[in-house]
Amino acid sequence: TEQQAKLYPNPAGSVQIENFGGAGPASGFSATETTVGVSQLIELGGKREARQGIALAGRKTAEVDAAAAKLDLAKDVTVAYSQAVAAQDGVNIAVETEAAAKQVLADVNRRVAAARDPLFQRSKAEVAYSSSVTARQVAELERTAALQRLGRFWGAQTVTQRLTDLNVAQVDQPEPLAAYEARYRSAPDFLHFQRLSEMRAAELRLAEANAVPDITASTGVRQTAGVGGVTFLAGLSVPIPILNQNQGEIARAQAEFRKVDQDRRQWEIERSQELIVAWTGWQSAWREVNSIRGQSLPQAENAYQQALEGYRSGAFEYLEVLDAQRSFFEQRKNYIAALARLQTARAETERLAPSDETGSEQ
Repeated sequence: TEQQAKLYPNPAGSVQIENFGGAGPASGFSATETTVGVSQLIELGGKREARQGIALAGRKTAEVDAAAAKLDLAKDVTVAYSQAVAAQDGVNIAVETEAAAKQVLADVNRRVAAARDPLFQRSKAEVAYSSSVTARQVAELERTAALQRLGRFWGAQTVTQRLTDLNVAQVDQPEPLAAYEARYRSAPDFLHFQRLSEMRAAELRLAEANAVPDITASTGVRQTAGVGGVTFLAGLSVPIPILNQNQGEIARAQAEFRKVDQDRRQWEIERSQELIVAWTGWQSAWREVNSIRGQSLPQAENAYQQALEGYRSGAFEYLEVLDAQRSFFEQRKNYIAALARLQTARAETERLAPSDETGSEQ
């Protein structure tokens, strides 16, 4: 790469034997001429410097690509972790739902046995309990799959330790969109195009330099058999660039150089749209989390407790308890899902527009 690009071409050695194996005075080796020489290609037009420029730009491109890959990995792990925690919390909710359904079923059985409720209420309670058992089993399968996906990131079959609950995760509101739009131009993905442009420019310089003919300088000594004398030789050879002036490679390099700018513009359009979608998702999830946590969830829990107490005292029908219970646990699931969406959208936003601390190259 860089070390190789700065090296000069190797010299070439040659041995030439003439005038042997003929007839008459030149028979055998009596008139042999032996020439020993060495030649050196002298590159002109800045070819060596252009090769060094390509190697340097290639290294810098690889560095920003590696930084981008690290950001991708961090985002993927964050998303997988959020999904695993959401699945873990989903199991907790499903277990509590099952326990609540079981308790209500026991209450209904007592009321039916005391002839305070009709028999069909028991059937409803049994269906609700059976559904809660199935939901808990499905939630456990989803948790297992989510933990396995998370574990794959560090080569484990699954994750065995308990993860931090999403309820204690950060739920900060995103900064204004303009702040992220100002940052994404310093992301490694954007710098990739700058480095790639430098590489294509160096390739163009090399293609143009290759149109300049190189000089081959040679020198040597010649010895003639039977004479005993030694003579010295020196020479220069230069290609005449009449037919081939490297036009094709120059045209290709020019097209590749222009294409980088076109690709960058297309990337900016797509990345800007992705950033808007991710930021909007973060903002929406943040509003939903705060709405559920501050209003919907406390109200649903209060309604469920009141319905349950009223049912046990005979003031409410079982259907009202079932409806309040379903609403309460549904709000809890919605809250966990909104938290997971918030963390996912946050990870995507910060991947698209990383801060200086999360991997942008200076």
